[in-house]
Amino acid sequence: MAQKLPDKDYEFIRELITEMVHDRCFCERGSREFVEVDSIRAEPLSFPDKIPVSEIYAAEVGVRFSGELQKFPVVIKLLPKAAEVTNALELFQNEELFYSKIVAKIGTPNFAKCYAADMGRYGDPAIVLENLKVQGYREVERKLDEEHLKVWIKALGMFHGKGLKLKSENPSEFREFHAKLLEATFNEENIRTDMPNGNDILKTAPFRGLKYLKSLPQPDLEFVEKIETRLGRNPYEITRDLATEVSEFSTLCHGGLSRKNLLFKYDEQGKPIDVRIIDWQTTRYCPPGIDLGPIIFTNLDADDRLSKVNRLLDVYFDAVEAELPTVSRKDLRRDVVSKLLFAYNVASFHVPNVDKDLITLEQFVEGVCSLGGEDADEELASILLDLKALGTFD
Repeated sequence: MAQKLPDKDYEFIRELITEMVHDRCFCERGSREFVEVDSIRAEPLSFPDKIPVSEIYAAEVGVRFSGELQKFPVVIKLLPKAAEVTNALELFQNEELFYSKIVAKIGTPNFAKCYAADMGRYGDPAIVLENLKVQGYREVERKLDEEHLKVWIKALGMFHGKGLKLKSENPSEFREFHAKLLEATFNEENIRTDMPNGNDILKTAPFRGLKYLKSLPQPDLEFVEKIETRLGRNPYEITRDLATEVSEFSTLCHGGLSRKNLLFKYDEQGKPIDVRIIDWQTTRYCPPGIDLGPIIFTNLDADDRLSKVNRLLDVYFDAVEAELPTVSRKDLRRDVVSKLLFAYNVASFHVPNVDKDLITLEQFVEGVCSLGGEDADEELASILLDLKALGTFD
């Protein structure tokens, strides 16, 4: 691997992997073979389009099992010593809880295999996962089409369904999981540090679609008033409230899904056949619509979107029902649809990356709230109209 690690970082990773091998973290369950470290090669990874909440390294670990060498491509996530996000500890702790406890109980095949996740056993907090990209999984750099979305939403429905099943059959154990999750997204400290003038963006951008509806020659004034009432004076507050309220169908959710959290695998014809969902720092207990809406409405264009949304929701409900046959499909749909205003608010400030070093904070906020001009306003208005048709405002 090309990039050399600082000696102190390599030393910690060497000690971490050595201890993991001693703990038989790379062994199959029930294995009694003698194991020892053969080799460790590592390099730091950087993600310029993501806010760094972990120090991330790619490593190749050689382990000998009774003398026979096996190699394990892994990703190592460490709590950063100097975090750009002030709540990095909370984010890291949520992901550690997800991999160390939640996946073991209600996991599905749609997550990276975890070899170790602990906040203190290895000296410092650490999470070690299989390297999915070595196995052929990759990000999609464009909007996801319906084919990709069906693969993703089926996987998400399976996870939500397993969570709801545990909640129904063993509520005390389920409660023990979600009670330990920390609020790492909707707090004033995070808004101030996570993005420049974040409150101004969240207070302003969602009104763009409403402004377009008002400008129509014959606006539906009753509908406009209904949206104004729901958004209130500060759309950030309704966004936060939707994501943090508890409903009958609240379950363990990713809490911050975008297509950057999805890695797809393809068959020989280039068709998506599998997906892995990554980056679980924002894991939360919330209504499932908080996970569903943003990816759907930031990837599907307006053309025939409503029928596509209904088809995707059917795939999701089928997956949930397969895990929990007693679920009321009608009531679950009502709950999901009622939370989709969250997706609209996310879509309203889901804009391309802006180089924050070259512009002032005021210019950044202005760009978010005006980027795309009237075409973007019209697109946001079309989302509001689709939500009306789905029953979000009923």
